[in-house]
Amino acid sequence: MVSIDRMKTILDKYGDKFDRRILGKQEFDDWLTRVKDIPTDMMKAAKLAKYWAAKEATSKAFGTGFARNIGWRNICLDYDQYGKPSIYFTGKVKAWANEQLIMRSHVSFSDEQGMVVAIVILEK
Repeated sequence: MVSIDRMKTILDKYGDKFDRRILGKQEFDDWLTRVKDIPTDMMKAAKLAKYWAAKEATSKAFGTGFARNIGWRNICLDYDQYGKPSIYFTGKVKAWANEQLIMRSHVSFSDEQGMVVAIVILEK
């Protein structure tokens, strides 16, 4: 669960440096395209909170948290043409997920009263 106000405070303080720190390379490029038309900083913070929540929930679904070379930039969020979110992995996380025989992932979001929560299910 992530506070949108907390995310806005971080973005106000660090700007794109924060985005670059938690988003993978392709994910960051996609992010720039997605946020260019977002009209307010608070709406941008709400969107980024979903990325943060998805990455955190995925690390917990792995059962490791951010350990064993599980890094922020190697857990990536994407959306299909209908807006359905999905998780994909890169680098060492992708290799580790393959070793664990993780075949599919599912992510769902909910937001209410300034908070965002993500639920992630990893299937073998």
